[in-house]
Amino acid sequence: MTQISNIGINYTLTAGLQNEMAYLETLNQQLASGKQHSNLTNYAPNDASQIVNFQNSITQRQSYLSSIQTVQNRLTIYNSTMSDMETIASNAAGLAAGNQSYNAATASNIQAEAQNYLHQVADDLNQQVSGRYIYAGLRYNTQPVSNNPTTLNNTPQSIITDNTTLPDYDTERPAVATKNATYGAALPGTQGGGYTAPTSTVQVYDASGTSHDLNYTWSNTGSTPPQWDLAVSSPDATYTTVIPFTFDSSTGTLSSISDYSSSASAPSPYSVGLPTGTGEAADVSLSMTFPGQTSPQSISLDFGSYGLAAGNNALTISSTGTTVSQNTFTQDGKAITATNPEAYTADSALIDANNSLSYGLSSNDPSFQRLINGLRYINAAVTAGNSGDTATYQSYMQLGSSMLNKALTGIQTLNADVANNQNALSQEVTNQNSNITLLQNNLGTIQNADTTQVATALTILQSQMEASYSATASLEKLSLVSYL
Repeated sequence: MTQISNIGINYTLTAGLQNEMAYLETLNQQLASGKQHSNLTNYAPNDASQIVNFQNSITQRQSYLSSIQTVQNRLTIYNSTMSDMETIASNAAGLAAGNQSYNAATASNIQAEAQNYLHQVADDLNQQVSGRYIYAGLRYNTQPVSNNPTTLNNTPQSIITDNTTLPDYDTERPAVATKNATYGAALPGTQGGGYTAPTSTVQVYDASGTSHDLNYTWSNTGSTPPQWDLAVSSPDATYTTVIPFTFDSSTGTLSSISDYSSSASAPSPYSVGLPTGTGEAADVSLSMTFPGQTSPQSISLDFGSYGLAAGNNALTISSTGTTVSQNTFTQDGKAITATNPEAYTADSALIDANNSLSYGLSSNDPSFQRLINGLRYINAAVTAGNSGDTATYQSYMQLGSSMLNKALTGIQTLNADVANNQNALSQEVTNQNSNITLLQNNLGTIQNADTTQVATALTILQSQMEASYSATASLEKLSLVSYL
């Protein structure tokens, strides 16, 4: 009976071997991965929770480092382009200061140099990093500065410092209220009293950039001489006006003109300047209050020259024809073209929890405006000098020199801010890497296996398993037949 119990011993040895093999697999995984467990569920609940928290914190800080790297790339281009613009501002200021008196022999070279600088500045302000215009505020896909030579060489303008109006070299523009409009029509001389021409509708803009219809309707109220009444109305404005014109058909001269409002109780919304002879302008100033506006908007209508001559594209009595046609209409208002209300907002990046770095620059910064306009003054000075206006040449050169020196100071300040941001980011990279190292160490305290201990345990286990295999093999050789 004692020998037969060896079967139970065999079962015990086999079960032990299976456990040892499972432990062997665990030790091999620990040795290969350096981790205690490959599955999070094998850790104690508190350890598992800490592992997840540490891993999330590491991932978050790595995302901060990625964001910082992106910003550093942009700051590098800011630094290089503004260093170039500093050089341009300094050289151009010297060019203007050293050529205060017009000299025909050097004028063309001065102008060519100024225009070349303008193109360099446009190229600097249109720089892209990873397909993104870095001087475009938040309009990442919009080229901020025109590279059209005609636009770049445009007339100098006053400097805007409150960001409410953008320079005309920028592709985005604010709203501009209509102040002046021109209108031309051909009035048929063959029409008798009672004839009303089809209404012509044109658009003007209020201060917010909203468009409004102005309706022009001509009516012939008398045939000898022809008298034409022009009714000007806007469906959503406070005033509707009627402007009568009386012409002498034999001479084509404006013999009389009067004005009145269609609303007797309303103050007269317009004034009329009466020409004194054929070919002079007939100007009417309208005062209309549009919805949403707090004060009346004055719009001057210029009807151009008038008379019998055909094709003069103005207010004309035509000897033939049966209809009134609108020949021309222009106005100086503009709808707002900035589709993004944050078009000029400085870009920023989150570089740590609750720590956002504002670093972006926009092409409408006053320093860049001064640089562009200072170069334009040099260009305009030479144009004036070439036409014989040496006084304007000298004045523009002085303005250009002053403006470029201010631009240089401003750009140097902006570039110093870029350098400060670069230093701040370098320090932040050091901090984030230190935090990541600390978190990884804390994570390793929980996760990492002691490979020395694992190797020792593996050696011991292998010895145990060899003994178990040997004992099992010995038992396998025993047979009941040997004891019969």
